[in-house]
Amino acid sequence: MSATAWIRSLALVATAGLHTGVPEAPSANLLQEIEAAASRVVQPAKPITPEQLVRVRDIAGHSGVLSISPDLRSGAFVLQQADPETNMHRREWYVLPLQPSGSPVYAGDAGPPRLGKTTDGRTVGYHLEPEVRWSPDSRSIAYLRGATGSEQIWLSTAAGGEAKQLTRSDGEILEFNWSRDGSRLYYETGRSGAERERADAAEARRGYLFDDRFWPDYGTRPVWSACEPDKVFGIPKPVSQPCTRSLWTLQLRTLSAAAATEAEAREFAALRSADADSSSRATARSSSVGGGEPAMLAWLQNADPEKYRGFAPPRSVYASSARPPWPPQVCSASACTGAIEDVWVDGSKSTVIFLRAEGHARSEKALYEWAPATNAVRTIYRTGEHISQCSLIPQRLICLHEAPTRARAIISIDTASGRLETLFDPNPEFARISFTTVEKLEWHDGFGNPTYGHLVYPVGFKPGQRFPLVVVQYRSRGFLRGGVGDEYPIHVFAANRFFVLSFNAPEDQALRERHPIEEHEARDWADLYERRRSFQALENVVDLLETRALISDRIGITGLSEGAESVNFTLAHTDRFAAASASDSIWSPHLTYLSNSWVRDYLARHIGSPSDLQRWRELSIGMRAKAVRTPLLLQVADRELIPSLFNYRSLQDAGRVVEMHVFPSEFHNKWQPAHRLNIYRRNLQWFRFWLQDIEEAEPVDPEQYIRWRALRTRQAAERTGR
Repeated sequence: MSATAWIRSLALVATAGLHTGVPEAPSANLLQEIEAAASRVVQPAKPITPEQLVRVRDIAGHSGVLSISPDLRSGAFVLQQADPETNMHRREWYVLPLQPSGSPVYAGDAGPPRLGKTTDGRTVGYHLEPEVRWSPDSRSIAYLRGATGSEQIWLSTAAGGEAKQLTRSDGEILEFNWSRDGSRLYYETGRSGAERERADAAEARRGYLFDDRFWPDYGTRPVWSACEPDKVFGIPKPVSQPCTRSLWTLQLRTLSAAAATEAEAREFAALRSADADSSSRATARSSSVGGGEPAMLAWLQNADPEKYRGFAPPRSVYASSARPPWPPQVCSASACTGAIEDVWVDGSKSTVIFLRAEGHARSEKALYEWAPATNAVRTIYRTGEHISQCSLIPQRLICLHEAPTRARAIISIDTASGRLETLFDPNPEFARISFTTVEKLEWHDGFGNPTYGHLVYPVGFKPGQRFPLVVVQYRSRGFLRGGVGDEYPIHVFAANRFFVLSFNAPEDQALRERHPIEEHEARDWADLYERRRSFQALENVVDLLETRALISDRIGITGLSEGAESVNFTLAHTDRFAAASASDSIWSPHLTYLSNSWVRDYLARHIGSPSDLQRWRELSIGMRAKAVRTPLLLQVADRELIPSLFNYRSLQDAGRVVEMHVFPSEFHNKWQPAHRLNIYRRNLQWFRFWLQDIEEAEPVDPEQYIRWRALRTRQAAERTGR
């Protein structure tokens, strides 16, 4: 977790939507387009373009979602594709039979994507996981679909056919689930849009009280927090934002809704509790299809609570009988303790399967099987690629899989042989893209922490040649698309004769394991340890690439969020980089005045007040503007314009080379396809101009090269002292 997690991703809740409609039903659904693409005559492979990259089809969700049916025979998912021309997303539900010969079945339109929010109500911008529930008989899926804050429950059959809207709720639907017998749906609602408008209008007439509901950098009206919790960042929720949760029951035979009875409320609470256990993997039950009581339970537990007091301790695998007597048994093999991410019980063999992150900087994934009866452990599968969202069905794990040159696909892994098989690939066109070589690099920062990255070679590379380098931050896993936030098109850079380093920021694993979050953050802020870790890791890997005679002295650096912090810190402390691009530039003392009291206290505690400028000078590129020698492009969301102004204006006033573009109706993670495409294109053109002296025939805006030539002339004059 970043030391700046308070503003980036703290307490995210699934309660947001898009301010957009959905396209009219297309003449062909996405699956039909995929089948047509797969059947076309294979053309000579070509490098990927920004337009192709932005239209990659995704199994939707921040991490992707594949929901397995109760009978373990099918999986439901949303397939999504961005369309820059309409500036919308096509999103469709599919049901996939979980056998190698199975083909997805179209199950209805999924509506617009929902965007993540913090509990205090600020939209973050990334796509939330689609919410779906299988019927107990595995014949239908229920899911949320609709516009911002007014999603309704829809129903589709697993066999395909027309989707049906089930609810017409005035209140926002917060949770929903099937009854155990499948005859009813329970759904819990919060405040309605009308209630919110009435409360807001009443306060607006008398003038809003300026309090902790305000984030001036986000907007000039109070932000409405989520229905729960009662406190946000330890601050009590205001009485001016009421929210009463109500539980309803929908009878599916008649589609009539009524307030839930006490018995129905108890069943809903039990279902919610079971879901919480499943999502936390506190227990994992037998995978046998027939149902009934499980024979074995398995779980993960802190390996040594006295030693490992941190928020990410190593965990050990435990198992026990599900019936008394049930003495727990711990797996004693070394593989059974560490960064274990998930655990399943294979009831057919009375074994436990678990997924472990391991290797240098935990950059590899491995599946193991443990037999408690003999305490034997064997390796099923190990990979340096990314697997996630796995579910166990008889003899196989069904997972989502990504590789550096492969977008998210659905695979199965045979638990006996470890054989991997693709069940569904949404992007068969990738077979006709000439991706370049990707090399995994492993090294350490200046403090001994391991880290890694992926070096993507430029098209046309030959030994003995040196090429410019672009660094993309700050996580490197799965499909190398555009870094965190997806704004810096890695393979497009490589297709235009750049080396690209997809950089994974180092973590101090011992600190994470042994210290609670408060102590961890205090250490990260002390002498700016977090920023210096990344800075020294970047210095070390650039030295390595120069020693290998791969890169020229023209190096670019990019980043969003923590990556943008790294860009700002790096440019303020070295002139090694010849060009830079960042997605925000918020770190300055003025940030204190743009935040609520919780964040103000946090900043004062860890950095200092606006009058205590020593540490702010280390973080704020604007306060060190005269030392900056690197041309900087900023492409910011309109919601992050105000906190970025101090650094931008300070650089501008100091005569530095800086340009900023502002994208409307955007958030920390930008979501609009048209914006994404032009951000890709402008970043490519910026680095081609500064690192390759190339101007493209079709600039993003017609006057950009006039401006950039003037900036380059000014920079050259300053360097020669004229």
